[in-house]
Amino acid sequence: MNSRVLKTGIGILIFLSIIATVIIVMHPIYRQIDNAVRNAERQFVSALEKKTGLNISYKSLSPSILSGLNIKGIVLRDSGSGEEILSAKKTFVSYRLSNLLKGDYEHAFTIVTVRDMNLRTEFNRRRTCKAFPR
Repeated sequence: MNSRVLKTGIGILIFLSIIATVIIVMHPIYRQIDNAVRNAERQFVSALEKKTGLNISYKSLSPSILSGLNIKGIVLRDSGSGEEILSAKKTFVSYRLSNLLKGDYEHAFTIVTVRDMNLRTEFNRRRTCKAFPR
């Protein structure tokens, strides 16, 4: 009986040490991915607004370490008037982890899946939006 309890106790300790090791190793990797995603997001939003005159916002951004980004509540607005042009409830962006960690954002993102998207086609005709010239 004692040997069974001892074996069970050792097994539990080994299991917990493996879990702790995985958490310790994955935390810096997760932080690096999170920082890379945040930097890519800032660059993308800035470039989009500068080049097109559109502003993008979202409710939540959840990076998954190995697969991609889950983005909820995306709203695209005209920067000048603030009118909503596009909204999407859920979006999933797939990426290549190696390219993302290298900072190669141009080749990092591979697939974009959008669910429940609404596009307004009748927004203010007197706009100055660069994305939709007259």
